[in-house]
Amino acid sequence: MAAAPVLNAALVAACVPPSTLRASYESGGAGAVALVCVFALLWGLGGVGFGRAVLLLGVATGTSLVMGLVLTLGTSLPAVTEAGRLGAGEAAATAAGVVCSLAGFAL
Repeated sequence: MAAAPVLNAALVAACVPPSTLRASYESGGAGAVALVCVFALLWGLGGVGFGRAVLLLGVATGTSLVMGLVLTLGTSLPAVTEAGRLGAGEAAATAAGVVCSLAGFAL
């Protein structure tokens, strides 16, 4: 498992010429590269968290709880952060959908 990042880097190096890779990093800037690194770290932590939930709770319960959490946060957070762009009907429909989904997971 520890060799996975090395193998991934070797695959990228074999498929993408260094000049192209350098140009893409330079055109994005340091901020964009830093954001990619942060979100890659968060993705990895999410994978570890999912694996721990499945290990501790079992496949059926762990997967259901984690998917319910992902669905709730993935739908609610954008609706909250972009609340000014949603109309009243859209916000109500989003909230109703989240509640129905959570009720389905609870059953």
